[in-house]
Formats: sequence, C-alpha cells, structure tokens
Amino acid sequence: MLIRLSKKQKRNLILVIAISAVTLIIILWSGFFNGQDVGPGPEQVFVKKVITINFDILQNPFLKVLFPFEKISQFEEQKGRTNPFVPY
Repeated sequence: MLIRLSKKQKRNLILVIAISAVTLIIILWSGFFNGQDVGPGPEQVFVKKVITINFDILQNPFLKVLFPFEKISQFEEQKGRTNPFVPY
C-alpha cells in the first residue's frame, strides 16, 4: 500500500523522524551511556525478610469482651424512587 505524499508532507515527516531520533539518542545517552551506575552495587545485598505473626495478641482479655456485629434487618419501605433523575 503506497501513500503518495507531497514535498511539504515529506519534509515534515523527515523533520518529525529526525527530531524523534535525536530525542531518543539524548535519552539513551543520558540514561545508559553516561557512566553512572544506577543499579544496586555489589555491596548491596537484598535479603528476603521473614514475616512472623504473633497470634498471642488474640488471647488478650480485652478482645474476649467484644461482640460481633448485630444482624441488620431487611429494609421494609419502598426502595428508591420511580425516576431517580427527577430533582426533589
């Protein structure tokens, strides 16, 4: 599928591609090739932390006096309005 472009469109397309290439080169140069190491050094060691859960807190007498939620009864009135978009 060939697309015919006018000279002005070709010039604009080349300009956009050139600006994109220069921007990409600047980003790559500043991010990868500038000599700075952004990653962890050899002295940094990542240690997986062990998580321990203390279940003894559940034996607290304060927690023993708490009651569960009461059961909520059904709503007995009419639900909603016939047309919810009408202002009050």
